[in-house]
Amino acid sequence: MFFKKKKPKRLYVPTKSKWYNKPRRKTNTRNSTNRKLFSKGFKSGFSRVVKDAFMYVVGAGLLIGAIVFFLFSNKFSIDTIEIARNDLYIDNVAVSKALKDYRGTSIFTFSKPEAKALIKDSFPEFETIEIKRILPNKIKVELKSYDVIANVSVFYTLPEVEANLEIEEEEENPDDPPEVEASNREEITPIEQKALLNSIGQVLLGRDENPELMTITIEGLTQPIKDKEFVIEPEHMEFITNSIKYLSNTLQMEVASITYYPIAHEVHLTTPDDLTLWLITKKDYKKQLDRFHTIYNLAEMRSEDIAYFDLRVNEKIIYCPRGQRCDK
Repeated sequence: MFFKKKKPKRLYVPTKSKWYNKPRRKTNTRNSTNRKLFSKGFKSGFSRVVKDAFMYVVGAGLLIGAIVFFLFSNKFSIDTIEIARNDLYIDNVAVSKALKDYRGTSIFTFSKPEAKALIKDSFPEFETIEIKRILPNKIKVELKSYDVIANVSVFYTLPEVEANLEIEEEEENPDDPPEVEASNREEITPIEQKALLNSIGQVLLGRDENPELMTITIEGLTQPIKDKEFVIEPEHMEFITNSIKYLSNTLQMEVASITYYPIAHEVHLTTPDDLTLWLITKKDYKKQLDRFHTIYNLAEMRSEDIAYFDLRVNEKIIYCPRGQRCDK
């Protein structure tokens, strides 16, 4: 009695909830969907098959009819093309004409990427193009032009004029009076055109100059420029804008004017102090300006009156003091 073994402690304390006392439901291994099709007779099974097939056919017919209605109904044919522009100079009539072939087509089969590519190819001056479908029959096109960043002054000389002048100079009498020589010199004076320039190097004619913007001068052309023409290649335009930003952020030097030579691929940046930096677009603008930064920080260099720095040659910095023979 005294040496009776002790009962071990219970590791699990049963709950008093009634939920555990309820018998568990046995899972029904039979699947109601797997019952035989003709378990209740051939006639009833066959009628059920016919009924289901008829419902499927009717549903498919209604779906096809709805698709045909939406695709070919005149109610959903495009008849309005709205052009929303952020600039009054955008020719919305020209854009609308470019999309005229889409009129009469279904608004559901209308391809927005295809229409956007068509506008981009015809009008590269647009930075963003957004196209929206507006049911039942309207297309809305939202356009945003590239920013205008500079005035542009273009100088060109017609080749025919130059050829005629060369012939006249060969036949010219050396004893001609000075008035004749002066008139010949006036004929070879380049013709100037003025316009605005956007951020991708595209010229915009027919607009007034903006006095708050800098002026980019382009020299060496042989033909007059046309509206929306790329007078500066987009890569060179990016070179110019990046050079201006780098010069301003790194050296705290502003740019008052720019001269661009398309044939030589050169860019001349002129500061408000009339100091000009010669850059070449075929090389990295950072390396060219860093070499200028290195030498210009010297005290004796800042004290000199320098006309320009030629940074086009690698490992060399060529500069010309003002008033010397090189400053011509």
